[in-house]
Amino acid sequence: MTEESIQSAIVAYLRYSGWKVLEYAKPRAHGKLGGIIEAGHPDLLAIKRIPVSATTWPWATYHLWIEVKQPGKKPSPDQERLHAEFQEAGAWIVIWRSLEDAIATLAPLGLGLADWLP
Repeated sequence: MTEESIQSAIVAYLRYSGWKVLEYAKPRAHGKLGGIIEAGHPDLLAIKRIPVSATTWPWATYHLWIEVKQPGKKPSPDQERLHAEFQEAGAWIVIWRSLEDAIATLAPLGLGLADWLP
C-alpha cells in the first residue's frame, strides 16, 4: 500500500469520526507551499472539539499531529527532530502506518469509531 493510499484512508476515517483534517504539502514540493513548510513537518493536523460537562469549560479541543508512513518505513532525521520539538512543546503527535493504527489509537478514547469500514 502506498503512503498516499494509507493517508487517504486515515483522512476519510478521521473526517467521518468528526475531525477537521488539514493536509500539508511536502517540504520543497512544487507549487506555492514549496519551501514554506519546514522539512520534517507532520503530514496531517486533525482537530476535534468534544463537549466536556456543564460544570466546566463547555468543551475540550484535541489537536493531533499525524505522520503517515508505509509499514517498515522510519521517520527521516528531520521528522524525528521536529516531532521531538512538537512533543517537547506538549503536542500530541503519532506515526500511523495503517488505518488500523488510527482506529486502535482513537476508538478506545472515544475519539473515533471502532467499527468504521471504508
